Amino acid sequence: MNRLTRIDLCRPSGATSRSYSELKPSNNPGQPVRKQNFANSIVMNLRHRSCIRLVNAIFYAQHGVHAEEQRLGGKYEVDAELIFDSCPAAETDDLSKTVNYQLAYASIRTIMTGQPTALIETLAYRIAVGLMEEFPVLDSVTIRVRKINLPLGGLCDYAEAEHRIEKS
Repeated sequence: MNRLTRIDLCRPSGATSRSYSELKPSNNPGQPVRKQNFANSIVMNLRHRSCIRLVNAIFYAQHGVHAEEQRLGGKYEVDAELIFDSCPAAETDDLSKTVNYQLAYASIRTIMTGQPTALIETLAYRIAVGLMEEFPVLDSVTIRVRKINLPLGGLCDYAEAEHRIEKS
């Protein structure tokens, strides 16, 4: 006898509200399982992953290794990729159950325009850690910080540092 399970979309396993009897095996062996027509249900295990991206947030800030860089300041760009399960928010249309990207941007801005650092790696790290702490719903975060107008003595569009944190 085939064991059938039913998983509701956007619900953790064990949190289903319908019984397993709603799924009926096919009369012909080897044929797919027939699913009753009920909303938001399928026959398979799903893991929902959503992503909010803040792309190319631009800041003028005083960071850099050289005193001149910190004195004059420069243009920086930040990308944030925030990975989480948005199903609770999507099902209820409730902002409190997702990542409020206005608050995420404010956190990024605070770090970028705050205390000067020598390294863009430090900025990417601080932003990633700060967002993971501020938004417990996050499964992972990837931050890219780009420094424009580099003091290299040659042409280069930008230097970029990336930092990623994932929950284990």
